[in-house]
Amino acid sequence: MEQQTQRRAQLYPIFVRLGRSRTTSRTGYINKAGAVCIPPEYSDGFPFYGGLASVKKDSKGKWGYINLDGELVIDFKVPSAGFFSD
Repeated sequence: MEQQTQRRAQLYPIFVRLGRSRTTSRTGYINKAGAVCIPPEYSDGFPFYGGLASVKKDSKGKWGYINLDGELVIDFKVPSAGFFSD
């Protein structure tokens, strides 16, 4: 179980451009092998830290936090965010 948690904890943000845009992109997360684990559906995001990553739903929106399964665990409420810590 611990080994599975370690594997899942190694997710990295990816930034995917929308169409031919040079300025608009979506953020998602991939694993070490390059497989998409969380689809690029956020307008911005930070790397995982402490099992959570901060993400922004749209360019004018607020920030929230997702877990390693891509589930929203802290709602989109704060105007700015960074790495999660207790």
